[in-house]
Amino acid sequence: MKVYLVLSFLLALVLVTSRSEAQHPIDIQKMTAAGKYYEALSLFEKLPERKVTIEALEAAARSAWGLSLLDRAAMYIDKILLDETLSDEKRAKTLFMRAMIELHGDKPRVAILFADRARALIQSPTELRGSILMLLGDAHISLAQLGSAKGLYSDAFEEVSEELIAEVAFRLAEVERKLGNLDEATAFYRKVPVSHERAPEAMRALSEVSLQAKDYAGVQLWLTKGRELYPDHFLDSWVEYALGRSAFEMDDLRTLQKIREAATEKYPISDSWITLLHALAEKAEWNTLLQN
Repeated sequence: MKVYLVLSFLLALVLVTSRSEAQHPIDIQKMTAAGKYYEALSLFEKLPERKVTIEALEAAARSAWGLSLLDRAAMYIDKILLDETLSDEKRAKTLFMRAMIELHGDKPRVAILFADRARALIQSPTELRGSILMLLGDAHISLAQLGSAKGLYSDAFEEVSEELIAEVAFRLAEVERKLGNLDEATAFYRKVPVSHERAPEAMRALSEVSLQAKDYAGVQLWLTKGRELYPDHFLDSWVEYALGRSAFEMDDLRTLQKIREAATEKYPISDSWITLLHALAEKAEWNTLLQN
C-alpha cells in the first residue's frame, strides 16, 4: 500500500511539474537556444493555446528545423505569418526563416518565393536584406542559374553583416570561376581572410585557378602557404603534381626532382597525378639531354 502511494505521489509530481514547465514560453526559447530541440518541442506541445506566443512559435520552429522536422517547422512559421500585427521587419525575418527551411528541404523555387516576399518588405539596404539576397543567390545556384546568382551575391556583398562578408566573397568567387572569369574569381578568393573557416578552400581554389591561368609562381605561393597554415587540407597527390608542374614550367628541374622523389615515397605509382608527375620529370630529363 505504501509503495503504491509513493508511486502515485511521484506520478502526480511529474504531471504537475510538466504542466508547470509548460506554463512558461520562455523555457521553450531557452531550451532551443541551448540546442535542446526535442525537449523544447515537448514543452511546446504541452503549452496551452492561450499561452502560445510569437517567440514560442519561432523557438518551436527552430527546434523542429534542428531535428529536420521541416514540415512541422514550416507549419509553426506559417502560424506566425497569420498574425496581422507583425511589423514589416518582423514579417521579413519570418519569411526569410521560411525561405531557409524550404531551401534546406531542397525546394529552391519555393524558397525564392518566400525570400522575394521578404525582400519586398525592406526598401533600404540593411544586413537583413543582405542575408536575404545571399539566400536568394544560394537558391539560384541550386537551379544552376549562375548569372542570377552572381548579381544577387554582388548585391549581398554590399549589405551583409561583417561576419558574412568573407562567406559571400567566397561564393562570388565560386560563381565567377564557373563563369570562366578567373581574374574576378581570384580577386574574391583573396578577400577571404586567412583566419576564416573558408580559408583552406580559398587557398586551394587560388592554386587551381593559378594553374589554369598558367601563373606558376601563384601556384607555388598558394600551395606553400596552404601547406604552412592548413597542412591537413593539402595532403593529396594533386598538390604534388601542381607543384611539380609549376617547377617544370619554370625550368626549376632540381625542385621538380625533389618533389618527384618525395611524392614517390608517399603515393603509389598507380596514382594518376603521380603518373603525370613522373611523366613531367622524365620529359624534363629528356629535354636536358637534348640540349646537351
